[in-house]
Amino acid sequence: MTECKLGVPATDYNDYGCYCGLGGSGTPVDGIDECCMHHDNCYDKIDKSMTCPSLYTLPYLYSCSNHQPLCTENQDTCKTALCQCDKTLVECWAKYDIPEDKATCPSTFMKTKKSPVTKVGEYMLAIPMKIVKFFTKML
Repeated sequence: MTECKLGVPATDYNDYGCYCGLGGSGTPVDGIDECCMHHDNCYDKIDKSMTCPSLYTLPYLYSCSNHQPLCTENQDTCKTALCQCDKTLVECWAKYDIPEDKATCPSTFMKTKKSPVTKVGEYMLAIPMKIVKFFTKML
């Protein structure tokens, strides 16, 4: 569908920002990433409101006419809903230039920093060593 509308494969958007690709959290880095966040929410809504088998691999039918993706009518409810989510995503991406580089999610960097819980744990482990050093100096 992305190739129909934008002329590039959807995989060009994988690992872009905080939401494009697997998972998603935090604040979108830009409009493209916000499109992906809305797409994730669209899939989540389907997942919670319908019983669709294999949500992320369920094939649906669509056609392409004059660079416009069209979801095929008379599909089951799940396929129609998934097609509409993907169509909305591609139409949203079309509002922006195709990215040449991947935007990075700031929370990716946060994962490399130590959380307060980790810091406390390291401090608690260091206390016995500090006691040993203190008494060693006194001898």
